Amino acid sequence: MPQQNLYFTGREEILESLHNVLKDTGKTVLRQVIAGLGGVGKTATATEYAHRYSAEYSCVLWTLADSETSLVSGFVGFARQLGLPEREKQTELVEDVKQWLSSNTDWLLILDNADNPEVVKPFLPNPCGGSILLTSRAQTFDVLSIKSPIDLGVMTPDEALDFLKERTQRSNLPTTELTAAQELVRELGYFPLALEQAGAYLLAMKTPFTKYLTLYRERHLARLEKKKPVTGGYKGTVATTWTMNFEQVEQESSASADLLRFSAFLAPDDIPLELIETGASAISPTVEAAFANGETVHELLERLTRFSLVRVDAETQTYTIHRLVQMVIQSRMDEPTQAQWAKSVVLAVNQAFPKVEFQNWPQCARLLPQALQAAVLGQQYDLSLLELARLLNQAGY
Repeated sequence: MPQQNLYFTGREEILESLHNVLKDTGKTVLRQVIAGLGGVGKTATATEYAHRYSAEYSCVLWTLADSETSLVSGFVGFARQLGLPEREKQTELVEDVKQWLSSNTDWLLILDNADNPEVVKPFLPNPCGGSILLTSRAQTFDVLSIKSPIDLGVMTPDEALDFLKERTQRSNLPTTELTAAQELVRELGYFPLALEQAGAYLLAMKTPFTKYLTLYRERHLARLEKKKPVTGGYKGTVATTWTMNFEQVEQESSASADLLRFSAFLAPDDIPLELIETGASAISPTVEAAFANGETVHELLERLTRFSLVRVDAETQTYTIHRLVQMVIQSRMDEPTQAQWAKSVVLAVNQAFPKVEFQNWPQCARLLPQALQAAVLGQQYDLSLLELARLLNQAGY
């Protein structure tokens, strides 16, 4: 089990919710998942739970679960930890561990980075005498009989500020430094991995918050990448954490990959799904072809939600992408490619923006943040387009 993170901050409601689910004596299956974007603090939260409540369990078993190989290796280690007899074959040890888990109670099994529930399923004991906690970038776990995973989001502003102050060992800040720290956590999107990288740099270099904020605003991701995470159990930096997921999306669907690139230039919150449907022909030929072949916007987005790269709100029919994900995607492009995607945003939003009549005002309101974003992109990339002029005229009206 990983060491306890001395800088762990907040997440009290999440930890309490986990405890309630995993120690509910009225339930026959005690399973839960902490799901969310890579770098949002899933492993750190699971680690904190394990250390905080370890006295309530007969034993705590922890393994990486990102592949069948990792799971087999982890279960072989469990066999030694539990004092089970030696076996010639690893598969026999796995079955012995599963049998032990079925026959004993009050244990806690943590499967970290269980991004593919189908791979995990054969390793779960049946019947189950203890509690199972998974961390995962996936969003659906019905195959594991878990219907309501805990969706771990970013920190609250207060949690983020408290973490950064604790991480940098700075408590009584003067007003200017406190203001700079508050602005910094906001610009980092309250994202735990980014806060850890910034905090590690600030501690090592003894840089004032005011100075670091200026440096970050000048170079953004390049500045953040100056320091790797030290605490929290993170496997990579902000720039590298999602690289494998980007590549997996690209291999599975070029249309979904293009939708992700397109989304990197949109206003990140509450993006209407109808923008993608109506503006498909302006996004890219692959997205247009996907719709022509019968795919839906929900199917294109599912490949992104599978890794928590975006979050879809079924009730409002919108989706959201974190600003740091946008930043990393943009950083993988040269400037002409960025300008081309910015142009696609302008054309798609213009295509989707309806005629400004009273009955269309609700739809105009849903698209207004994207129209304002198109104005920003027009200036940033010097886009001289009739479509942009028409869009801004409509939005202004």
